[in-house]
Amino acid sequence: MSKPSCKKSKAARSALDLLGGLQSGTILCESLDDAERLNCAEVLISRGSTSAEIEKILGVTDRTVRRYRNKIIERNQMNKSPELSDQIVGWAKAEMVASVQRLKRISQDRDAPHAVKVDAERAIKDAVDTFVVRLQSTGHVDSVAHRVEASVTHGIDLSAAAQLIAEEQTRLEAIAGRDPELAKVSALMTAASERTSDSASVGPPEQKGASDDKS
Repeated sequence: MSKPSCKKSKAARSALDLLGGLQSGTILCESLDDAERLNCAEVLISRGSTSAEIEKILGVTDRTVRRYRNKIIERNQMNKSPELSDQIVGWAKAEMVASVQRLKRISQDRDAPHAVKVDAERAIKDAVDTFVVRLQSTGHVDSVAHRVEASVTHGIDLSAAAQLIAEEQTRLEAIAGRDPELAKVSALMTAASERTSDSASVGPPEQKGASDDKS
């Protein structure tokens, strides 16, 4: 009775299997077809291999490597569409939420140093701010200019924003106590709160026509 063959068919060989065989010497470069070399080149490029390294591993010329790079770009290109934009935003949102959750665990860790907790809180703010900017760039959220224009034109009450800044300042002080770094953050937040309060007290600008009538 003959022993079953453990050799994989060419159709079943993945790029990782081929690269492993090439590196161990169990597979020869000459046994690979062009499609398999292209798949191996894509893996090597993703690993950061140089063109010279790819040439040596796959037994090809520099011209062939350049051709592979162009083919990889072509087959990974994406056509612009609303669905693609929404999918990318959804993926970015999931990544941002996961990062914030990890940072929250650090900021709430009782054994973590005060400076680490403050840095974690800053990183959370930066992550959220960056995500909002990305949403603005894709049109999913109104730009800052629109919000400022609405505030000036319609006299939106900004006192709630000042209250939120004050509450955040108090929360950070509770986290870090008398940490010197927090004192700087606290001073900046106090200044921001005062500026926001001043803006909240300013009503909408009078129309030019109305002031002319009064005069």
